[in-house]
Amino acid sequence: MLKFIIYRKIILHHSTLFIPTTIEAPGTLEGGDVVWIDERTVAIGEGYRSNAEGIRQIKEILGDLVDEVISVPLPHWTGPGDCLHLMSNVSPIDHDLYLVYSRLLPVPFREYLLARNIELIEVPDEEYDSMACNVLAVAPRKVIMLEGNPVTHQRRRWTHMFNTTIFKNN
Repeated sequence: MLKFIIYRKIILHHSTLFIPTTIEAPGTLEGGDVVWIDERTVAIGEGYRSNAEGIRQIKEILGDLVDEVISVPLPHWTGPGDCLHLMSNVSPIDHDLYLVYSRLLPVPFREYLLARNIELIEVPDEEYDSMACNVLAVAPRKVIMLEGNPVTHQRRRWTHMFNTTIFKNN
C-alpha cells in the first residue's frame, strides 16, 4: 500500500488543495511521475514506478476535480533499476515554458505540449546524465538547478528572463 498526497495550487481561488489518499496494490504511483499541466489537467508517467492501475486509481480519486488525466508512456532507458520519472524528461518552469529532454519524450506528448503553446527549452545530450532536466520551480520562472550544466543554464537565461539558483552537487 502506497500513501500519496496530491498537491496542487488552485490558481483561480488562490488556495491549496491537499488530498491525502492511498494507492492500493497492485497500483503504484510516484510523485516524480506527476506533472500538472494546468489546474485541471495532469500528466502521469507510466513506467516502472507508476503503473496503469495507479493512474486509474488516481483518476478515480480526482474525479471531477480534473478534466483530463494523461497517461504518458515512459521509455525503458537503462532498465527498471534506474530512476526514470516523467519529471526526468520534462520540468515545468511556468505555465507556458518547460525544460525538456525530447529524445525520451513520446511524440504525442511532446506534440500535445506544443499544441498548448508551451515553449520547450531543450536539454542537450551532453547534460542529460548530469540531471540538467531536473530543476525545481519554486515560483513561475524561478528555479533551482544543479551545478555543472552550463549549456542548459545559458539556454534558459537567453530564452527568457528568469531567476536561477545553482545548487552545488557535492
